Amino acid sequence: MSPRPPLVVFCGAPGCGKTTIARILRGKISGVVHIQTDAVRQMIGTPKYTPPESEFVYESCIAVAREALKRGRPVLLDGTFAQSRHRTRAFSSLRGLYGRSLVVQVECSVDTARRRNSSRKVMVPEDKLNAMHIHFEAPYRALKVNTDMHSAEECAALVLAALGR
Repeated sequence: MSPRPPLVVFCGAPGCGKTTIARILRGKISGVVHIQTDAVRQMIGTPKYTPPESEFVYESCIAVAREALKRGRPVLLDGTFAQSRHRTRAFSSLRGLYGRSLVVQVECSVDTARRRNSSRKVMVPEDKLNAMHIHFEAPYRALKVNTDMHSAEECAALVLAALGR
C-alpha cells in the first residue's frame, strides 16, 4: 500500500502570496491538486464575501480535496481560512485520507496586501481585506512565512522542507 498523500492548507489575508507560493509548489510536487477558494468564488459570480458564500466555498473546496486525496493526489488548499473553524473543518473532514499535513500561514504587511490586491483581476473589496487582516485567527501550529521578508520561491522551499521533500 502506498503512503497517503500530503495535505497543505494555506491561510492568510488576501494579497499575502498564498497562491503565488502554491503555484510554485505545483511545479515541484508530482500530481498535486491546487484548490483555490478564489477560483470557486469566481465560478459562482461576483464575490460578495458573505458568511453563507464563504461556507459554500470552503465546503466545495473540501469536497474537491476529499476526492483528490481518495485518488492518492497531494493537495494544496489555498484560501484565507481566516477562522480556525474553517481550518479545523478541513482537517477533520479529510481525516484518514492524508499522510503528512501542514498549515502554512502566509503573512505580509497590510500595505503589501493592498498593493497586490489592486493588481488582481477580481479585487477583494478594501473593507473585506482590512477586516480579514484585523480578524484573522492565527493557527496554533503553523509554518509561518512572510512574503515581505522572503521571496515566494524561498517560501516554497520552506514548505517543501517542512514536508520532508
